[in-house]
Amino acid sequence: ELSTNNSENIVLRFTQPSRLAYLAFNANLAPYDDSSFRNALVAASGNEQRPSLVTPGQYAASDPDTPAVSDLINASGYADKVDTYTLTFYEWLVGAFQLQFEDLAAQWEDQIGVATRYVPTDPASYDEMLDAGKIEMIYGYATPDYPNPSAHINQLANIFSPATPGTDLATLHELIAEASAIADRVEREARYTDIADFIHDQALVMPLFWISGESIFLTRPNINGFADPPYGGSRFANVWIDSSGG
Repeated sequence: ELSTNNSENIVLRFTQPSRLAYLAFNANLAPYDDSSFRNALVAASGNEQRPSLVTPGQYAASDPDTPAVSDLINASGYADKVDTYTLTFYEWLVGAFQLQFEDLAAQWEDQIGVATRYVPTDPASYDEMLDAGKIEMIYGYATPDYPNPSAHINQLANIFSPATPGTDLATLHELIAEASAIADRVEREARYTDIADFIHDQALVMPLFWISGESIFLTRPNINGFADPPYGGSRFANVWIDSSGG
C-alpha cells in the first residue's frame, strides 16, 4: 500500500504475518508439570476469549464447561501444597510484561492461594537460567516464518528445550514429529490443528492476543521496487532508482 506523505516523501505500508502474544509454562518444572495446575492458572486469568494457535486473528469464546479453578487445583497433585510454592516470573526486558504479570499474579494469589513474585533479571543471568531449565514462565511472541499452521506450533513447542521425558512437553514434541512426517498437506495441517487443541487442553501455553502485522517505511518518489517480504528476504532485491525523479 502506498500513500503520499508530502511532496518529498512517500509512506509505504506492507502487511506482515500476525504475531501471537503468549505466556508459556515450563512443564519440566513443578508445579507446572501438572496439567490441572496449569489449567487452573489459565482459568484464573479471567480471559473470556481464547486466541487460536493456528489461525491469525481468530478467537473463540471460553468453554462454558471449563471446571472451576478450585476444582482444577483439587484435581492436581498440588492441592495440599500450593502454599509451598512461589511462582516466579523472571524478565530480562524489564517492564515488558510486568503490569500484565502483576494482574495475573493478583488473580492467582486470590483464586489459587499461591504466592508470586516478579524478578527483573539481567540478560546474561537470564540466558544462564534458561539454559539450565530454571525459567518458569516466558512471555513472548510467536511470529511465523512461513505461511503454514505448523509455523506457530513449532515455535511454541521449542520455547523450553529440551523436554524432560514423560512430560506433556515431550508428548507435544512426539506429536509434532508424527505430524511433520505426513506427506499429504491437508492431513498434515489437520494434524497440526489437533496439536493446537492439545496445547490448549494441556495449557502448555496461555495465548494472550493476536497482534496484526504491518511494517511502515518512509521513502522518496524516485525509489522504486522497495518491498518488505512477509516471511523474510531482502527488501532491496528489486530496488531501482529513477534518476529523472530528482
